[in-house]
Amino acid sequence: MLKQLRSVEIKSFEGSEFELALVRFLLQNADVLEKMNLLLSENYHTFTCLSIKEKIRGFATASQYAAVSVLKIYSVRDLLAWQWGKAKYERNSRREPTQQ
Repeated sequence: MLKQLRSVEIKSFEGSEFELALVRFLLQNADVLEKMNLLLSENYHTFTCLSIKEKIRGFATASQYAAVSVLKIYSVRDLLAWQWGKAKYERNSRREPTQQ
């Protein structure tokens, strides 16, 4: 099942021991994982974000290409803007190069 997992997005991430165990499991077992986005809820301070990043940085990964982003979302507007930007990037990256 995890042999084809390329991306993961977890919203309202709080950094609990259960959530960190899930992240560790996914990183250690998803062979082709390319990106993991952890979206913190708006109640977290910058210190919490840095602490979570430090913990995750020590986890072993099965995929050499796995990139983990821990993002603090300040408001619903920020979340919507981030999702819009992500969707726009994904649409652009799927386009084939134009021939000149």
